[in-house]
Amino acid sequence: GASMGSQLSSIIAGALAPIIAVELLKDYDSAMPISVYVCAAAVVTTITVAVIKETRGRDLTRPLTGGPAPAAPGRQPIPGS
Repeated sequence: GASMGSQLSSIIAGALAPIIAVELLKDYDSAMPISVYVCAAAVVTTITVAVIKETRGRDLTRPLTGGPAPAAPGRQPIPGS
């Protein structure tokens, strides 16, 4: 599932970004709107990375219960996780 999401987002974003850049350049006759567009995409990416939770050591087959993540078999839990 994660691979499919990654591949589809690469196709969609990778295909649309040049089209959007060309249209912005054509409409505004300047590279500044393209820079703003790229910066906005970077801000969205940064916010997304900051909000998502770490899943290392968590049993992903069970729903999140709010408690500490169980340690993987044969591994010691990391203090503070």
